Amino acid sequence: MVAAIETAAKKYSNLGYNKAALAFIEAGGNDTNNPRCKAVDAVIAISPNDELLLPCYHFAQKGIAIAGRLYEMYRQSEEVDEFRQSQGKLSVCEGCTVWCYLIPSFFKGLDKYWVLNQATYVGEFLARKRFLQRA
Repeated sequence: MVAAIETAAKKYSNLGYNKAALAFIEAGGNDTNNPRCKAVDAVIAISPNDELLLPCYHFAQKGIAIAGRLYEMYRQSEEVDEFRQSQGKLSVCEGCTVWCYLIPSFFKGLDKYWVLNQATYVGEFLARKRFLQRA
């Protein structure tokens, strides 16, 4: 799958992709022994029922009623902090490649995924600039 996306991106200049996400998928996704996912720190997942979903929307283990106190509970709640400590380490996190949590996670921590993620956004910026200059 990764090779097909890279091939298509080279063939079609208007197709974008995130190099960090593809490298992460190629490496097997999140490793609970050495987690890269920072879902609790990087994304706030809120259910339609006004609950903070932890650690993430896709693999929610718990929903906590927000009731207008999102900031306080996100910063001061022991329940939230427990999930923050276990982000990327739960059994449901093994091999996870859910894009909407990976991309924001790559902004947290300096490693090869951070570098590849930055390269992706620099590339997109330059591509948009070239496109706008042609218009």
